[in-house]
Amino acid sequence: MDYFAGRDYAVTAVASGQEAVAAFAIERPDVVLLDIRMPEMDGFLILKHLRIADPTLAIIMVTANEDETLARQTLAIGAFDYVAKPFDFEHLSRIVEAAVLHSARGPLPSRPGEVRLHVRDGGEAGLVQLALAERPMCAECITKTVGLSAPRVDMALAVIAGALELSVSHGRCDACSKRTTVFRLL
Repeated sequence: MDYFAGRDYAVTAVASGQEAVAAFAIERPDVVLLDIRMPEMDGFLILKHLRIADPTLAIIMVTANEDETLARQTLAIGAFDYVAKPFDFEHLSRIVEAAVLHSARGPLPSRPGEVRLHVRDGGEAGLVQLALAERPMCAECITKTVGLSAPRVDMALAVIAGALELSVSHGRCDACSKRTTVFRLL
């Protein structure tokens, strides 16, 4: 995971399923990259354990097996996405960026004010862009407005961030009035 460490991500690498569970108990990450085949405990068991411990955690399954049935099983259990090895790091990077957006802790600013996300490539950004053109909204309201799943909205937000610069701040959603992470076009 040197690729992500070199891109300003804080990375904790573990060598086994037991170490993964122990590391999670110490510090909750924003995103987990989880191999299906691991010593001691397989990725399915760890995925189930982490899903119970934190239903909002974005978990990306990684495996050398391109079995579509296996991918569907991990997604049904609650994986955010599934990536087969060898993978294209740019593709994996986009998935991780979308997962960070999806994470319940998400991209909240570390200081008062706003942060800007810079991501490249995407999904169904047009619908989300139209929704945000009307007013700033939280991810939940964007999902309801455009009729896409949360992961697809997250990917679209990542695309918009890369192409148009997306402002992300903690404030009040114009659609539901909740205080939460709010997205707006610049």
